[in-house]
Amino acid sequence: MSHRKRNEAPASPEDELIRESAAAELHLLMQERKAEAQLGKARSAMDKHQARLHRAQERFERGSRGVKAAEASLRDAQAKRATGPGVAD
Repeated sequence: MSHRKRNEAPASPEDELIRESAAAELHLLMQERKAEAQLGKARSAMDKHQARLHRAQERFERGSRGVKAAEASLRDAQAKRATGPGVAD
């Protein structure tokens, strides 16, 4: 696909090769830019997911501490009941 002016001589094989190489390089550069943009979006999504995971882990840990405290309270209540009424606390 040569863009010659009217009075310009036909392009030499070397000129055509240079044009084709430049077009191929431009195509590769455009693909690289597209891949960089996709990587940026993927990293952004991963960062958001990681933040959500961190918050979920914190909720889980708080819940786990609550369960452990409730279990300890139950064991204490069961131990008191096992000793029977009338024993000083």
